[in-house]
Amino acid sequence: MATLRKAKILVDQLSETLQERKRIIEVIRLTPSENDNFELRQLVDRITRELGSLREQATNNDVNEYNELIDKYEKLLSGIDDESGLEISAYKVEKLTEKADTPKEVRFEEHKQMEMQPYDPFAEQTFKPYRDDEEEVTNNDPQDMPNHQMFAQHQQTMLEQDEELDHLHQSVQRQHSMGRAIHDELNDHIVLLDDLERQVDDSTFNLDRAQRRLNHFRKQAQENGSLVTIIVLTVILITLLVVLN
Repeated sequence: MATLRKAKILVDQLSETLQERKRIIEVIRLTPSENDNFELRQLVDRITRELGSLREQATNNDVNEYNELIDKYEKLLSGIDDESGLEISAYKVEKLTEKADTPKEVRFEEHKQMEMQPYDPFAEQTFKPYRDDEEEVTNNDPQDMPNHQMFAQHQQTMLEQDEELDHLHQSVQRQHSMGRAIHDELNDHIVLLDDLERQVDDSTFNLDRAQRRLNHFRKQAQENGSLVTIIVLTVILITLLVVLN
């Protein structure tokens, strides 16, 4: 069923959206924007409407597949964060139960009339031109299809292409938002690295200045070392002469 396949595509799209939203919140540590919350609400509302429409059209053969899709959808709803502003209870969808088979009606009058009519072996036969592979030609030749069937098939193809383009557009928008967030984060790191580089340059300049002062002091000490020794010895000699006399 086309509607069931469409609902599955939308539920898978919701799963991918929630995974990217979780990565933005937990890994990049950013808060989703109002535009992201609006797109999430639109997607959940669209899925709810599709499931409601599918519930009215589903048959007993679709009950199990439909209920499995409902379980997956409810599990995704329970994982939506509070910042989205969604009221989860408003988007709940009831599961399907198998419908009771309607009893078959026996039309005695119609059956009786058919028995009374004489049998004509050529009444319901229609003759067509002979073809080697009738089934293959019928399936592949669009000219044999009625106009309304061709139009319906064309519309279905266009709808599927529109859904794929919408999905691609939303994925590109999410990637764009993530790229902008990463760009802002890199700019912050660049500012921090510039500050660190400036501090390292200041520390290097101070160390070079201190090294130059130490070298100058060492040079002066080497040049004036002999003079200081002579003065000290002279003072000691004078002191000894005074003491001995």
